[in-house]
Amino acid sequence: MQAINIRGLNKFYARKQVLFDIALDFPHAQMVALIGPSGSGKSTLLRHINGLNVADSGEIQINGEPLFQQGRL
Repeated sequence: MQAINIRGLNKFYARKQVLFDIALDFPHAQMVALIGPSGSGKSTLLRHINGLNVADSGEIQINGEPLFQQGRL
Protein backbone atom coordinates (compact mmCIF):
# COMPACT_ATOMS: atom_id res chain seq x y z
CA MET A 1 0.00 0.00 0.00
CA GLN A 2 1.29 3.44 -0.88
CA ALA A 3 1.01 5.87 2.04
CA ILE A 4 1.37 9.06 -0.04
CA ASN A 5 0.52 9.35 -3.75
CA ILE A 6 1.16 12.52 -5.74
CA ARG A 7 -0.11 12.94 -9.30
CA GLY A 8 0.21 15.90 -11.67
CA LEU A 9 1.17 18.43 -8.97
CA ASN A 10 1.86 21.95 -10.30
CA LYS A 11 2.48 25.18 -8.42
CA PHE A 12 2.93 28.72 -9.70
CA TYR A 13 4.07 31.81 -7.82
CA ALA A 14 2.94 34.75 -9.93
CA ARG A 15 4.03 33.68 -13.43
CA LYS A 16 6.87 31.41 -12.30
CA GLN A 17 6.16 27.68 -12.19
CA VAL A 18 8.00 26.06 -9.28
CA LEU A 19 6.55 22.52 -9.35
CA PHE A 20 6.23 20.82 -12.73
CA ASP A 21 3.81 17.88 -13.02
CA ILE A 22 5.18 16.02 -9.96
CA ALA A 23 4.26 12.33 -9.74
CA LEU A 24 5.63 10.36 -6.75
CA ASP A 25 4.68 7.46 -4.50
CA PHE A 26 6.03 7.34 -0.97
CA PRO A 27 5.75 3.76 0.37
CA HIS A 28 4.13 2.99 3.71
CA ALA A 29 6.63 2.61 6.58
CA GLN A 30 9.67 3.55 4.48
CA MET A 31 12.13 6.37 4.97
CA VAL A 32 12.43 8.65 1.94
CA ALA A 33 14.78 11.56 1.29
CA LEU A 34 14.26 14.45 -1.12
CA ILE A 35 17.53 15.78 -2.41
CA GLY A 36 18.36 18.38 -5.01
CA PRO A 37 19.96 21.77 -5.54
CA SER A 38 18.78 24.96 -3.93
CA GLY A 39 15.60 26.22 -5.57
CA SER A 40 14.54 22.85 -6.99
CA GLY A 41 11.22 22.76 -5.07
CA LYS A 42 11.99 20.39 -2.17
CA SER A 43 10.58 22.64 0.55
CA THR A 44 7.63 23.67 -1.62
CA LEU A 45 6.73 20.01 -2.19
CA LEU A 46 6.97 19.24 1.53
CA ARG A 47 4.77 22.24 2.35
CA HIS A 48 2.12 20.83 -0.01
CA ILE A 49 2.31 17.36 1.56
CA ASN A 50 1.93 18.94 5.02
CA GLY A 51 -1.11 20.91 3.85
CA LEU A 52 0.55 24.30 4.32
CA ASN A 53 0.35 25.17 0.61
CA VAL A 54 -2.33 24.34 -1.96
CA ALA A 55 -1.32 23.24 -5.43
CA ASP A 56 -2.64 24.97 -8.54
CA SER A 57 -3.38 21.57 -10.08
CA GLY A 58 -2.84 17.91 -9.34
CA GLU A 59 -3.66 15.68 -6.42
CA ILE A 60 -2.07 14.44 -3.21
CA GLN A 61 -3.57 11.38 -1.52
CA ILE A 62 -2.61 10.15 1.93
CA ASN A 63 -3.69 6.54 2.50
CA GLY A 64 -6.10 6.86 -0.41
CA GLU A 65 -7.82 10.03 0.86
CA PRO A 66 -7.36 13.32 -1.04
CA LEU A 67 -5.48 15.96 0.94
CA PHE A 68 -7.24 18.73 -0.98
CA GLN A 69 -9.74 18.92 -3.80
CA GLN A 70 -9.91 21.54 -6.54
CA GLY A 71 -7.39 23.85 -4.88
CA ARG A 72 -8.86 23.69 -1.35
CA LEU A 73 -7.57 22.05 1.81
